[in-house]
Amino acid sequence: MSIHRVFITDSLTINQKLELNSNASNYLAKVLRLKLGAELVLFNGQEPLGEYYAHICSISNRRVVVEVKRFDVVDNESPIEINLLQGISKGDRMDYTIQKSVELGVNAIYPVWMERTNVKLSDEKRLQKKHNHWQGVANSALEQSGRVAQVAIHQPFKFNQIESLQADLKLILDPYSNQSLASLSKQTPKQINILIGPEGGLSEQEVKQAQSIGYQGIQLGPRILRTETASLAIISNFQYLWGDF
Repeated sequence: MSIHRVFITDSLTINQKLELNSNASNYLAKVLRLKLGAELVLFNGQEPLGEYYAHICSISNRRVVVEVKRFDVVDNESPIEINLLQGISKGDRMDYTIQKSVELGVNAIYPVWMERTNVKLSDEKRLQKKHNHWQGVANSALEQSGRVAQVAIHQPFKFNQIESLQADLKLILDPYSNQSLASLSKQTPKQINILIGPEGGLSEQEVKQAQSIGYQGIQLGPRILRTETASLAIISNFQYLWGDF
């Protein structure tokens, strides 16, 4: 029987008792209907990376208190660091991209405003709410996939700010590029930035601007992929070439 994993932001120590937040408490008590004494795994993405085994010592409809019993070191991160610079896409597409890329081992996600981004988040309140939602999607993917290192969803970037993000290998997914992944397979990067456009793709000017700051164009065969497909395909290939697939 699988043990439910819960991501929390609190510090954790052995023999500690803590009350889980309202969302986690509601899910465990009302959705999963766990009982007193049920075992859980807690993790917080903090060093040392690992899992804290705990059991429920108090439970009600709105309140779950757990006691931490032991800590196990976990090392299941990929040897390659992948930063996804993702053109912001609509609703479920962005959620899907975040969820699956976290499962595949991406280290950080930078949502990027691009010329063809078709998402309206005009005020700070709506933007912060969306950012919190995206981070929640990422945290849920950590719980499901067994990862213990937190994946940060950064505040949305303007396109001209990508210059500040450095890496051993900087790539831009461009279906019109003449370069394929096979031409890069002999390299051994430790950190990759991959830049991917939104639903309408990158504009010609954006491709030129990225190339002017060191991004190499790369294509994934002769077919045009949707933005959410492209992200997952390229990350999977990185893990196969240089990671732990």
